[in-house]
Amino acid sequence: MSSRFVACTIAIAAALSIPGFAEAQRYPLAPRVVGGDHIHPFFEGWYEMEDGSKVFSFGYFNRNLDPDPVQIPRGDLNYIEPAQFDGMQPDWFPIRRERGVFVVVAPPDWPVDQEVVWTFESQGEFYSVPASWRTDAMQLTTGPAAMGSNRPYLRMDPNGEEGYGIIEPVRGEPRTARVNEPMELTIWARDHKALDAAREEEVAVQVTVWTHQGPALANVVGHPPPEAEDESAPVPGRREDVVLPNSVSIPVDSADDAANFTVTFAEPGDYLLRVMVDNHRAVDSSQGNQCCWTNGYLEVSVRP
Repeated sequence: MSSRFVACTIAIAAALSIPGFAEAQRYPLAPRVVGGDHIHPFFEGWYEMEDGSKVFSFGYFNRNLDPDPVQIPRGDLNYIEPAQFDGMQPDWFPIRRERGVFVVVAPPDWPVDQEVVWTFESQGEFYSVPASWRTDAMQLTTGPAAMGSNRPYLRMDPNGEEGYGIIEPVRGEPRTARVNEPMELTIWARDHKALDAAREEEVAVQVTVWTHQGPALANVVGHPPPEAEDESAPVPGRREDVVLPNSVSIPVDSADDAANFTVTFAEPGDYLLRVMVDNHRAVDSSQGNQCCWTNGYLEVSVRP
């Protein structure tokens, strides 16, 4: 047996004996783990506004299988540079790939070669993703999808205005709540398609509410209307193997286009809930196509 072979064998055995070494060597096709895996930031692309402003869209990929979101608090472990853009990134990261979670708006005179960088720590390592508008291939469109699907309409308040898309998210009137006292939340949403859309049928929209920011994870429970479609049915473009308790389907024939939730907070503090409405039941709508969903945000001040 050669000395080189012996040395190599000893080196491999020593490496494998290092705590965490084997776990860190993840192969591309290796099965995902329940917890302890990494989360990665993503730059989804950029939009251009009429005034020349550039809108950078960010998302992430949580590789874990545990349905409980992972917390990475904003601050030294989760920040955006330049600092003028810091603040809208999430504290909480639900599982799987989430696109267009938040946007950063750069002024019209933003240099083509200057980057906006999102950095956070995951499992002891820092990951960063730069965003810029130097590449035309990364430019996204606000127009309808191939068959005419568009971003669904969203309303956050009974008498509020409808909005759609992720460039200018819908904002609800700030709310207050108390610890361990359920807060009733109603969201209004409906399908949206181009006037000349190739698809003629309307589709049900899905409303999902997450804890976006806050000191603790809020308990969000959706209350599907009796006429809602089967929540366990697979939907293209959405997590086909996960049924979310914080998600409600609004059927096409809904009388009021309303989705009702109960939100309970276990700790006091300032929270930001993210509301996402999608029409992924349409054949041309999916997150992979960067269309079609709408974001909304609701500030909640929770008192003891």
